[in-house]
Amino acid sequence: MGTQLLCEGATGQIVADLVFVHGLRGDPIKTWSKGSWGYDSSIANVTEFSSQNSIFGHAENLLNDIARKRRKPEEKSRPIVFVGHSLGGLVIKEALIRSSEYLNNQQDERLGSIYKHTAGVVFLGTPHRGSEQVGLGQVVAKVAACALRQPNDKLLKNLDKESDVLERQRRSFASINQAIPLVCLWEEKPTVVGIIVPEWSACIDGFQVKTGSIPANHMQMCKYENSDSIGYQRTSGHIINLVDAIAEKEASANYREVEIKKESEEAATSSLLSSLEFPAMNNRHDQIEEAHKHTFQWIYKEGPFLQWLKHESGIFWVNGKAGAGKSTLMKFIFNDPRTKASLGADTAQYQLIFIGFFFHDRGTILQKSLIGLLKSILYQIVTQCKVLGPIAGGKEWLQIKDWHLENSVRLLKRSREPAWPEWTRPELLRALTQVLKQIPSQTNLFLLIDGLDEYEGDKDGLIDFLTDIPPSWSNTSRTRLCLSSRPLNVFQDAFGNGPSFRLQDLTYKDIRMYVAGSLNKKQRMQELVRIDSNSASKLIDDIVQKADGVFLWVKLVVKSLITGFQNYDSIMDLEKRLAVLPSDLEQLYNRMLENIDGMYLAKAIRVFRIMQTTRRPPKTLSLWYATEEEFQHVDKFVGEHLTIDDKLVRCKEVDGRLRSHCAGLLEIQFTNAFTYEETLESGSLQAEITFPQSRYALLKSTVQYLHQTVKEYLNKPEVSSLLFERCPNLDFTPHAWLQRSYLREIRDCLSEEFCWKVFVAKRHNEPGILWQPLDEFMHHTRMVEKLTGTAQTLLLENLDNMLSIESPGNADSSAGLARIQHWSQLSPARFGNGLHNNTESMNRRWNDSLLTFAIASGLQLYVQEVLQRPRFRIDERDGRPFLHYVVNPGDGYLPVPEPEAMLEILISHGANPKVKFQENCDGMPVSAWELVGQKLQNSSSAQETVQLHAFQTIMQKSPALVQTRQAPPSSETISLLEVEEAINESDFRKHIEKTRSSSRTYFFVLATMHVTPALSLPRLTHPSRVASPTSPPLSTPRQLEALSYFLCAFMRLVPGGLSSQ
Repeated sequence: MGTQLLCEGATGQIVADLVFVHGLRGDPIKTWSKGSWGYDSSIANVTEFSSQNSIFGHAENLLNDIARKRRKPEEKSRPIVFVGHSLGGLVIKEALIRSSEYLNNQQDERLGSIYKHTAGVVFLGTPHRGSEQVGLGQVVAKVAACALRQPNDKLLKNLDKESDVLERQRRSFASINQAIPLVCLWEEKPTVVGIIVPEWSACIDGFQVKTGSIPANHMQMCKYENSDSIGYQRTSGHIINLVDAIAEKEASANYREVEIKKESEEAATSSLLSSLEFPAMNNRHDQIEEAHKHTFQWIYKEGPFLQWLKHESGIFWVNGKAGAGKSTLMKFIFNDPRTKASLGADTAQYQLIFIGFFFHDRGTILQKSLIGLLKSILYQIVTQCKVLGPIAGGKEWLQIKDWHLENSVRLLKRSREPAWPEWTRPELLRALTQVLKQIPSQTNLFLLIDGLDEYEGDKDGLIDFLTDIPPSWSNTSRTRLCLSSRPLNVFQDAFGNGPSFRLQDLTYKDIRMYVAGSLNKKQRMQELVRIDSNSASKLIDDIVQKADGVFLWVKLVVKSLITGFQNYDSIMDLEKRLAVLPSDLEQLYNRMLENIDGMYLAKAIRVFRIMQTTRRPPKTLSLWYATEEEFQHVDKFVGEHLTIDDKLVRCKEVDGRLRSHCAGLLEIQFTNAFTYEETLESGSLQAEITFPQSRYALLKSTVQYLHQTVKEYLNKPEVSSLLFERCPNLDFTPHAWLQRSYLREIRDCLSEEFCWKVFVAKRHNEPGILWQPLDEFMHHTRMVEKLTGTAQTLLLENLDNMLSIESPGNADSSAGLARIQHWSQLSPARFGNGLHNNTESMNRRWNDSLLTFAIASGLQLYVQEVLQRPRFRIDERDGRPFLHYVVNPGDGYLPVPEPEAMLEILISHGANPKVKFQENCDGMPVSAWELVGQKLQNSSSAQETVQLHAFQTIMQKSPALVQTRQAPPSSETISLLEVEEAINESDFRKHIEKTRSSSRTYFFVLATMHVTPALSLPRLTHPSRVASPTSPPLSTPRQLEALSYFLCAFMRLVPGGLSSQ
């Protein structure tokens, strides 16, 4: 029914706009009136809607409706107070998330101003979160079921399935609501089906959140008979408090000044958070399997963990065998509301900062490194306590805040926001140290870190860092670190004497519950129980006993037994099946590999080799390309077009092949790391597919090892030998297959409609989706070069043609993009975090090309092939010198692989290390030789110093530097460099006095030549050829001027100049 204007206010100044949003099938009037049901109006055919359209789809409409009713300047800046009942509160949250994105991305000022001017939100019975027992999707579905009065199976199913999307919304709203006062009211009375939204779901954690209850059920809590109703008094009281707070702010004389300062600080903090956030930050948490229903409940019963959680501080160590379920338990602890309750989150005395990080050895570099851990910790601290933003951000935060202050009065910002430089490990440690010192007192901090054994760096260094944290948080009331790992000696020595437990000693009942729950829901098991319940129960006991606390082993065995159900095995058959299964995980993996059908073995080995070779978990679709021989031909990449439905079919094929060809040792992993804009633009979320996730999530999915132990097992040399013994004639180069599959993925990025902004993301300091597969393509191309000894010219030029056609060559003023000369100028290193500000003039001066991109990527054979072409002249290069790409890759670029070899190639083909170039808008021209010298002076590591000395040694082979070494400067020798120094000085006398009188003319001639474009001399020596040493000095300016003109003309006419005369 849209938005209805109920009251325009009395005469006089309007203090605020009140916006009431009803729930599913609600009514603008009846929802808030006693005596009417209020949920009978037909706003839409909800039977046709998925949850995305029936709930979140209205958020955009709400924003546009409000913006249309606030057109005048005084209306646009008027504060807004939202009041939302039931699922209407979710619409408000989504609308504010979308509005904040419009504001931060400078897309639509009208829609962005709504978040900017929101002064408070009152939620009545809105489900904000789920629990381990009841997912958020289930809570929302229950609310919807109550609202619809009649069951709507399709809607409820979709709502339950989209629990992950709702959880993402909850996290997104938590990151933007710090500055907005919130009120959460819950229902005290049940409906006929019970309490719809319990207190734990209706409340939001936060420092600015007020909570309370209304003595009514879910439907009646927003319906009031009169102003004396207790519900009316409580709700209106909170609204009045919010409005009074607005009036107090506006009464302040410096209100606007304070608002501008606040907005600038919020923008700087938002930029800081964007620099810390990385795409896979929450992926591991999201991918860990949820705990089986009713398992791990013992963790909240009286015992060492609960005692530590409530009353102690320091480190608690959860350790256990590989596959014991440590990550699942840690996710359970992190998500369950009882953890925060035990930490005192429900008390007003303490503030709580709650942080989690899950190491992931099979994930991206940041998921298994200290830099990733530090970024995540800082991001979560600043998100939950934004006053720490300036401390974490340092001078960069101040710079961005000042930029926003300066631009606050401009209608259009004529310069781009300063880019946040790429964080280094020392900078992150410094920032975290400063933040820990400044955390407010009376603050409880809880840090949960899972999988210390999956950390890729020095584990002793990680332990030192973690054990130093509690003393650093000396200002706080209590600091707790909950850590998990396998019981490796290094962790046993560090944490074994403190509070801890071995997980496999405590999960016997949990494993039995999982086995019984998984088997008993199968019809065949139910039939076997009816035939012989004692034997069926004994089978379950035998499984649990044989598991010895290893959940992963149980999961694999249950799958095997379910296969037996499909074959109508008897209890005796199942017992035999169990008996032959090894109790050791590695022996079990051996048996699983032995059972692979010989027909599929070659494909299985190819997939395993690909997984061992790739640097990142491959996309599901990319793995399909990599294993299909028909897609190894270049013409397939250019000519073949696949629809989304085609790709979905191929993803499902990969899923089936992983189970049948690879013995289930690999699996598809889904991620929630995609934006709401992307889900809208995919246009495919409503489709019903056999997977529980959306179509878009399936296309974004990756293939990963079933468990860390599987990766370790398959990487053992004896396992590889075992596989190749069964398939000795397999001729396979995984780098070549991956090279071509990533080229195909790049092509898909350019062709799919939902992949907007493939080169540059909406936030201009973030890379577009193109660059990760491009980075992988260049890496595998380099490896193919090394393995085959052949330059990959055809594939590289094919890539260049594709990207040149699709790249945004013309400036888009609304997006703030400068005109580019080559697609590589939009790479992450050059756009936002690079060496310059991506201006059109700098793009033109750099003159980037496929060749420069290949140099930066270490493609030695391709670079050699191009440099050796007959018409190519390296000394005629117009733009950034090639050597600069090697010695100064810049922030955001990875170092050039094998840089010494690339330097040798360039030097041997005539690259001059003394050629200067202006690297950025503000700097002075500098040569590659000087860059290396500067880096040596600032080098902080022995490894870097050794490499820089190697650079110098290689560059000294250049003819330009050889000549310099053979003719050292003296009083009789003047170089152009000395002339340049003199020209930059206002007083020439001190330079002239350094030489004999006869050299003064020579010096002046050189100075004149320096500004004569036709002359270009690398060096001139001074014999007595300009004027005889016995000649009287040329003392008058007229004489000097005349001689200089003569010599300049002479130099133009005589080849070789003075040196040959």
